[in-house]
Amino acid sequence: MSIRIETTRTGFYEELSYELREKYFTLTQKKILPNIDNIYYSIFIAGDGTDEITIDKVQPLIDGLHDAKQLANMTHEAIDFSHGLMLTLKSYNFYAYCLTQTDLYDIFLCYTLPNFDTPRIVVQLRALGLWTRGVDNILLESYLKVEKLLAAYNLKIEKCRESRIDYCYHLNSITSPDKLFQESGGKMKYLHTNLKDFHLHGDIEHTEDGIIVHKDYICMGNKVSKNVRARVYDKVKEVIEMGYKSFFFELWHEKGLISFYDKWCMEYAFLHKNVDYLAPARLAFYVEFGTDAGRCEAYEKALSNPNKSLADLKRIADGFMPKTTPVINIEYETKRKFYYYSDEFIDRCKIDWTRDNIPENLKRIYRILDNKSLYLDYLTKRTLSFYNGKGENGEPGSVPVASKMI
Repeated sequence: MSIRIETTRTGFYEELSYELREKYFTLTQKKILPNIDNIYYSIFIAGDGTDEITIDKVQPLIDGLHDAKQLANMTHEAIDFSHGLMLTLKSYNFYAYCLTQTDLYDIFLCYTLPNFDTPRIVVQLRALGLWTRGVDNILLESYLKVEKLLAAYNLKIEKCRESRIDYCYHLNSITSPDKLFQESGGKMKYLHTNLKDFHLHGDIEHTEDGIIVHKDYICMGNKVSKNVRARVYDKVKEVIEMGYKSFFFELWHEKGLISFYDKWCMEYAFLHKNVDYLAPARLAFYVEFGTDAGRCEAYEKALSNPNKSLADLKRIADGFMPKTTPVINIEYETKRKFYYYSDEFIDRCKIDWTRDNIPENLKRIYRILDNKSLYLDYLTKRTLSFYNGKGENGEPGSVPVASKMI
């Protein structure tokens, strides 16, 4: 554990005792936190699409969902459906019905099947469960939940297959996507990719010295592609401004990605759903924990002054308080087509047989997850990587598997 060099150059750091510096600012520098951030998988119902099964067994389930959604539309509230699942007003493509286990997974069902290769059900495993409960636990729990739901209508699961898997890496060693996408002579200095499409989003900051453009979201790959896309973006900004996934602050702190100071300020800004509130958050931190009574009073007055803009508060904070630690997310979104061409290979892949009672229908997905290092090696070297030409033996060092970061 250590303290960022930028933090040690601030007035607030100099003011504190050794013990308080350690308490407020320690973290693990150049920390990489990898995980699977999103999984969609499809479920086919045995006999679905045939008149006998569809009319006699599937239709009663769909009718029940339809009635519950009509009630939800009238009340604008989720409806308790069955087996602890709530019917919400969410939808996914043409999957009009959504049963949810709050914050853990969503089960989407469609009214009619356009063809026999279309699954009746798509399940989304959400970030909270994947990060805090584990991929294996949430995958199995969601499958068993669907199995029980279908059993109530005398239906069985025929097969499952992957639909989308997102692999991500949270980093605290890069200050912004700008650093990764630097240009030199009209060319990207560090970027290597086999993707062709490029999408960029950024913010414009108006300062006394002029305008600063910040790149905060870069996406590579075609949006409608059924293969693979890659994204690099400011994860702190996303969590704060989207107003969800605040569990990341505690998780990042627990894993050493951010400090106590960072966590406190991020949670403050989260309440306002505006990343620019990280500036007043830094002043508020001093009001709460600072040792100079005069400075506490001055910052408190600034915070309560309606004539002070967020830009004004940022200038005040930058003069004495450390900036918060950035957390950048590098994410690889892989879809069904990405795995489709390696079907035979996946069937031969080994699986971790130490797990108890793996449902036969989930074994293909487990084979992908248990051998994900093979896919990650490709993604982090060919799909999107960053290196500075100083890799081992002259080879490019990939971000983030080999951690050859700038």
